[in-house]
Amino acid sequence: MATDLDMVKAYMATNCDRPIILFVDPLDTYIHKELKRNDDADVRYVLDLLGAFAEETGVAVLGVNHLRKDDASHPLYAVSGSNAYTSVPRSVWLADDDPEGPEEGDQKILACGKLNLAKPAFALPFEIADPGELVWRAARPGMASDIWRTSRTGREGPRGEAQEIAKQWLRKKLANGAQIASTDLERMAAEDGIKKRTLDRARQSLRIKARHMGKAGPEGQWMCSMPPNAVN
Repeated sequence: MATDLDMVKAYMATNCDRPIILFVDPLDTYIHKELKRNDDADVRYVLDLLGAFAEETGVAVLGVNHLRKDDASHPLYAVSGSNAYTSVPRSVWLADDDPEGPEEGDQKILACGKLNLAKPAFALPFEIADPGELVWRAARPGMASDIWRTSRTGREGPRGEAQEIAKQWLRKKLANGAQIASTDLERMAAEDGIKKRTLDRARQSLRIKARHMGKAGPEGQWMCSMPPNAVN
């Protein structure tokens, strides 16, 4: 994707009278082979290119990604790969089983997980009918986080949901022995909407400690990592 957007623009110029949308499905397979799909900086680089492409051409870009098999406490942290897949886009939607759908049938729901450019949108239940036709049901209030909780627990999430989200975020950031400077961790958390107090409590719950590395004094850095034998 990082090297193909000029080719896409050239194709649109000669084959499309009025292009309005570009689908990238699944998004993470189009990350350049020299870039890392799980690295925030690499993924942000590609998504920023897509954003510039959309602004230049006036074409909406719709990227599709899959969820991890393990359950996360919040749908924005359940997307496989880097957190940048959900923190960079202006709008993120979740397609999942509808926990309020009829027992008979296979009703799904499309719900908003993040929307920076407008008021929160309604959730849209739907079914896939033969042969592949979408049958939309009546819209109802609800964000992706509400539907995600209900579909996995059958009830409202417990108190301290924000801390559970922060813990999930930390597990992902510090997975596989990763070490991140404490100041960088706080900055990244703030960018993803996690308050410092919530982050501190999550760090304490996970027993994440910072070790001073590098030169003595202010020139060194306090590096955070998961404790030994931690279960990610």
